[in-house]
Amino acid sequence: MVEKIKAIISWSGLTAGDFCKKLQIQRSALTHILSGRNNPSLSLVQKILQVFPEINPDWLLLDQGEMLRNNEPKQPTLFKVADDHKNNPSSYEADKFQEEEKLKSSSPSEPPKTIKLILIYEDDSYDELIPKRKHK
Repeated sequence: MVEKIKAIISWSGLTAGDFCKKLQIQRSALTHILSGRNNPSLSLVQKILQVFPEINPDWLLLDQGEMLRNNEPKQPTLFKVADDHKNNPSSYEADKFQEEEKLKSSSPSEPPKTIKLILIYEDDSYDELIPKRKHK
């Protein structure tokens, strides 16, 4: 079970501390489990399955099947896409070119107006910023 928890942490892309925050457990509890001092509790397993619904419970509990349900990859996050572009600059240039072409064809005379800005934080929380309209 320890190796599976390590695999889930690695797959999630979270640090051990962020993993604990996401599961709402003490960092020391995870440290004791990963060191072999304590066994994972049923409560911890339930939290893992609730917070990470992509994880296959049969794999986690019974050593059956693949780690992910239906072997589906985790949905890419905004940060994952940015990392992919950093690692492969040519894909970034191609995506940028496609976006520019889309903007040119949609409204050549007036740039699009910002209606909402969404800030996504590492803990998967977010804020929405909506600009105030100017009165004429």
